[in-house]
Order: sequence, then C-alpha cells, then structure tokens
Amino acid sequence: MAFIQAFGAYLPQTIVTNDELAARLQCDPQWIVTASGIRERRRGGAEESVIEMAAQAGAACLARAAAEIGSIGAIVVATGTASRRFPGPAAEVACRLGCPSGVATLDVPMASAGSLYGMALADSLA
Repeated sequence: MAFIQAFGAYLPQTIVTNDELAARLQCDPQWIVTASGIRERRRGGAEESVIEMAAQAGAACLARAAAEIGSIGAIVVATGTASRRFPGPAAEVACRLGCPSGVATLDVPMASAGSLYGMALADSLA
C-alpha cells in the first residue's frame, strides 16, 4: 500500500491578481472569487517550464522526505500544459532529478483532476 510521505511545491514568481483578470474579462474581481474560490494565480515565466517547475517541486519533496533519489521507483507528471506531448515531461524531470536509469516515468496529460488521477496511478504502481 502506498502512502504520501511528503509534498514538494514550486510557485512561479509572477502573481496574477483577480483585479488584473477582472479588467480583461470586464467583470467584478469578487465575482471571480465567488465563482471559483481563486484569489490569485501564478504564471510561469519564460524560464519556468512545466519541466523546470516539476523538477523544483520534486527536489523539494525529496528534501522534505529526507529520501535518496535511488529510492524513487516512478516519476508521474500530471499537467495540461506540457510544451510537447511526446516525449512528455516526466522523463526529463527524472533526468533533472538525477534518477537512475530504469525508473518508470509516466505522463498524465490532464489538467485540474490530473493531479488526483496521478496520485491514484502512483498508488497502483506501489
């Protein structure tokens, strides 16, 4: 049975406020909060690709878990915004993290619920 030992995260530096978004959509900023629950979002810059952000989050997770890279059995990346479909970002993330060859890499090309699906998939691999 798999379990979550730690989480890692990466947040892009650029913050997009509801005020900025509301001006473009010609709506009230509070309506965005009411409709979505979102108060702000982050936008990655040119140097902040999905691969770079995932590798940063993965490194943070490994550090938080005090885990060695050799203990990783699989890398699962769930995103709806990969820069290319094939090969997907998971293999590059594994490479940037320094995973040994033979580590399974899987891409879940799905936004929103993709992270939940990715966790369920990781659980089935354990």
